[in-house]
Amino acid sequence: MSEHLEVAQIAIVIFFIFIALTIGGIVSEITKKIMIPYPAAVFLVGILIGCQFNNIHNHLLHRTVQAAFNIDANSNMTLFLPALVFSSAFNADIYIMKQQIMQIFVLSFPSLLISASLICLGLKLLFNYSDEFYSWGFAFVFGVVVTCTDTFQVVKLLSNAEAPKRFISLVQGESLINNCASIVLMLIAVNCARGDCDLLTVELSYGISLLLGGAFVGVMFGFFTVWWIRRVNHNSILTINLTIVSAYVTYFVAESVDLGFTKNGLVAVISLGLFMSAFSKIRIRTEVEHPLQIFWQYIQFANETIIFIITGVTCGYKIFDQQSPYIRKQDYINTVFLYLYILLSKFISVLLLLPTINLYGQQVKMSEAILFSYSGTRGAVQLMLALLVVKEPSFSDQWSDIFLFHTTFIVILTMLINGSTIPLYIKFSGLCATAQYRAKVRLNFLQEMKEQIEFKLNQMKEDYKQKTIDWNKVEFFSGLAEANQQIQQKDDKLSKKQLDEDFKHKKEKESSIVGRFQKLLKSKGLQDDYNDDDVDADNIIETRDRFLMALKQTYWDLYSQNQCGGKAYNLLIESVRWDLDTVEGRMCSWDFIYNVFYSPIYMRFLYNLNKFPIIRRFSGDLLFDWVAIGYEVISTYVRAHEEMENMIEEFPINTTLKKKLSKESKENRTNAENFIEGYFYVSFPEIIKLIQTKKSAQGCLASQGKYLLRKYELGELDFQQYQKLKLQLNYFVCNVEDIRPIWPQISIHSKLKVLPLFSEFNEDLLRQLALQSKELLFDKDECIYKEGDLTRYFYIITRGRVNETSSGSSNFSVSKDIGQLLSCHHIVLESTLYISQVVAASLVEVIQIEIELMVSLYKQSLYMQDFVWRDSIFSLSRFYPKEFQIFSLVDKESIENILTFAVFKKYSAQANVSFQAGILLQGRLIEAKQEQKVDKDQSDEDCINESLTGPLLFPFINQTYSYQSESVCSFFLFDDTKKDEIMKLIQTERSSERRRTRLQTDLRFSVSGVNRQSFGFSYLLRPSKVNLDINDSKH
Repeated sequence: MSEHLEVAQIAIVIFFIFIALTIGGIVSEITKKIMIPYPAAVFLVGILIGCQFNNIHNHLLHRTVQAAFNIDANSNMTLFLPALVFSSAFNADIYIMKQQIMQIFVLSFPSLLISASLICLGLKLLFNYSDEFYSWGFAFVFGVVVTCTDTFQVVKLLSNAEAPKRFISLVQGESLINNCASIVLMLIAVNCARGDCDLLTVELSYGISLLLGGAFVGVMFGFFTVWWIRRVNHNSILTINLTIVSAYVTYFVAESVDLGFTKNGLVAVISLGLFMSAFSKIRIRTEVEHPLQIFWQYIQFANETIIFIITGVTCGYKIFDQQSPYIRKQDYINTVFLYLYILLSKFISVLLLLPTINLYGQQVKMSEAILFSYSGTRGAVQLMLALLVVKEPSFSDQWSDIFLFHTTFIVILTMLINGSTIPLYIKFSGLCATAQYRAKVRLNFLQEMKEQIEFKLNQMKEDYKQKTIDWNKVEFFSGLAEANQQIQQKDDKLSKKQLDEDFKHKKEKESSIVGRFQKLLKSKGLQDDYNDDDVDADNIIETRDRFLMALKQTYWDLYSQNQCGGKAYNLLIESVRWDLDTVEGRMCSWDFIYNVFYSPIYMRFLYNLNKFPIIRRFSGDLLFDWVAIGYEVISTYVRAHEEMENMIEEFPINTTLKKKLSKESKENRTNAENFIEGYFYVSFPEIIKLIQTKKSAQGCLASQGKYLLRKYELGELDFQQYQKLKLQLNYFVCNVEDIRPIWPQISIHSKLKVLPLFSEFNEDLLRQLALQSKELLFDKDECIYKEGDLTRYFYIITRGRVNETSSGSSNFSVSKDIGQLLSCHHIVLESTLYISQVVAASLVEVIQIEIELMVSLYKQSLYMQDFVWRDSIFSLSRFYPKEFQIFSLVDKESIENILTFAVFKKYSAQANVSFQAGILLQGRLIEAKQEQKVDKDQSDEDCINESLTGPLLFPFINQTYSYQSESVCSFFLFDDTKKDEIMKLIQTERSSERRRTRLQTDLRFSVSGVNRQSFGFSYLLRPSKVNLDINDSKH
């Protein structure tokens, strides 16, 4: 029998839920015709039901209503709150919020503390509530609860009022983080109000552990959910099931499972929603996204309705039906003033933090600060927290009743007053600056629609078969009369606003210095008219608004042509909204997209994840998805702007406006092209290659799908054949979408092994070298080493591109890519300071080796000496142009081609050296002892016995050079059979360099016995009287 009664009680609770949803549907229809927000209306209905509880004589209805306020507060939280807060977090615009993260945190935690403290002080000092009603701790609990805001309702109100997207994102982010902070601070405050408060440091550590523990649980479940969604994203039912299950399981684990650390379920669910908003949306297919949105919209409606009915019934029963003896008439008056005081305390907290907020991100204006304070409507989350407090057994009935009374009326007043007046404030404060221009666009649309209706009606009237029709009724039913009325109303409003703004603009112009100067000229008869070269600002704004609306249509056309996916399209639309919110300024949508996809912190996070074998595949998937969506968005962005720049010529606007819009669009497009070519292509070449391969395969599959559909529509395929072929095609589509690159963890040893520099090293030596090396990651524009710093390391680029420059050489600027070496010339220079600066031009990964280790290896290997010198000649020729002479005018490619005809040679001390032409790299030479020729110049005789120091260039002449090495010498000796090829390379490059720089230097020096045409230059480099070693002369 007891089991039967228990089942019956559960059935009563389920019946109540469906009754509440039925009431919600009825109230929703009623609120469409009255100026009352739906949440306030359904909450008032719940209060009315609670007030009449004892007057309900029907046994079933009586038990049903009783079931509402008998539901445990924790059960309410577990049943309804996870889905409500998860949907708000999951639908957050994470891309914009990421740019406002510091502002959001400043507005959340400090603002909550200040507001709650002011409310606590107000209750005790201004409203004079004694400890019988509010103790200091209990008053602070009330301040925390009433400061908590309803994310869903706030975002909905601001969106309907056409508030700027940036502001909506700021409020949404603040509200979500505010909910996390509120629940944690409320738990601490409740402990203090009960007398269980420990030391302040203990309570703070408890609160921080709740936040961090909840965030950790949410992120861990987020990783698992994102991984699972990728495997079921083609099935809308499984995707919806996964999102709802993950929200409730996360809350249950965080609240009920002992994991060895403290945590909070609400924080965990919000963290899960934000994590999935950032990482799972790009994995959900477009055809799944729409049913997923519909499902969560209904979940929000259902849960919010049930929460308001339950809390309304509870409040109505406890406060009004039972006629609580603790509620006085003065409390009703106090509630109104308390409502105003809460708004004031919120504004004071925002005002105090405004200077700090404006240090980060875009500036928040005073009108926005006022709206931010005013728009914090209270709702379902606040009511759930209030029920959690009042059902605390340690609190007295007097405390609970006054707390619930004040909370209930604060919620009602904020929903009725704030919810109804927020659109009016936005309208009259000018926060929606583009409202007038969009109204013009809507007016033009209505006029065009009216013309279409009239054209269709005229066609139908000409048809003799329709002569018996009552055309007046047709015009009425077709909406022609209503369209005329709307056009007239909008035209009158716009005309009045335009006259007011023209008058205001005229006054401002006349009051300016230029305006007064022009007025003075006209009074003197010196100027008949004032011609402003600039285009009128209103025309610019209106034209830019139309351009952006046309750009949205271009994005849609590209999306419908399968040129981009649903996620890319949504993000591009967000970028247009970003420009529409700031339509009074230049178009800056590229700044929005750049901030979305240039994320050094995120990249370092993925690289650190890649170090762990267990989650390496997951981090690789995240990297691929991030690069793929970025490439898709930016490439579509570039293409759309190209089309719009061509389309601008067809706009019915003047030439100046066309040039202005085209210039703004081109600047954004050029920046996007530079980013995709200089960052994505360079930093992730293997991923871009795979992305392009996938896009090509998807294009082929999409064309096959269109072909099948066309054949089915023509009747060449029946329905069963079409479905079978389409199923096969979907199988291939899923296979292509599941392709992911492998991001292996390649060891330093494996990377060194494939480099030509170390090709002759044995395995043991390479392993030892790898153990003494380490990998580093540098972000774009980050300096790897600076000119003048101590020379400590040698670098090998394994990913990305760098730019190397030197202040000592105006023409030295080199870009280096994968596999190239940095600071290689310091191995041969053995200098103590870097003579150049290297900055990352993209995401750069390098292997770092100590320079001393490289020098020791260099001295032991002739092959390495040859390689290092060949790599260093170009840099050294720029750093020391006097020593390398003509090589300082030759580009890198030509130097490399010339060196292909050279052989590296090394001679010991006191060795005889003979050659036709070459470069002395290191060491000292003296001329070999021989009989002096009579026809030598006296100047040559003075230099015969002096040593020659490298680097030194010896060109082709009509005789063989013969020297004796004074020390160990290294050479590049040229093949005399390749003389003509070498001369041709030098002459070609030198003539082009002369044309570029227009050198006027007289190079007509001659030396006896030297062929002026030899080696392509007209002089022979001879050693000077003071020719010190390169290291001594420069350092």
